[in-house]
Amino acid sequence: MRGVMFAAVIIGLVAFIYAQPPMCTHHMGMKGPGKPCDFEKGLGLWDKIDKISDKLGITEKQMSQIKEIRNQSAKEFVDLEAEVQKAEIDLVAIMDDPSAPGAQLENAFANVLQKRHNLQLKRMQTLIRIREVLTPAQRAKMKDIFAEMKEERKEERQKRIEDIDIHKNCPMKQKGGGKAK
Repeated sequence: MRGVMFAAVIIGLVAFIYAQPPMCTHHMGMKGPGKPCDFEKGLGLWDKIDKISDKLGITEKQMSQIKEIRNQSAKEFVDLEAEVQKAEIDLVAIMDDPSAPGAQLENAFANVLQKRHNLQLKRMQTLIRIREVLTPAQRAKMKDIFAEMKEERKEERQKRIEDIDIHKNCPMKQKGGGKAK
């Protein structure tokens, strides 16, 4: 019974891993497949720094340093993402083997988690390196700009939601039914 419960937990965790969106390289300005990124897949709003550099008063030297950090990190992200994918492939292969012991499954899952951790750590290190290029005043201003951008996105999402008429295909509405007379 205990082995069945362990297997169920492992299967659930594997399902959780595969439910995550695919990693992408688009966040570093690279062309190719990928989806728009949030913090977990890229540098989040920090990727927008070149678009707001005038508002922040970023010098050419600072922008050059930031681009160098992003380019260097992009190459490392590719390698780390590949390591995650390889570990996931190994985990699936072990899951497919009915004779694989639970300890082997657990080790493979721990390996996937470690590879994901390494990738997230690298992303945070990249953010820190970019942040260190900015002056304290630029960081404070960037925080305000990011808060404004976040609020604008929230308002845009809300407007899109409000623009959707969830009842447009409702048979009761089309027949004039469902309304109090």
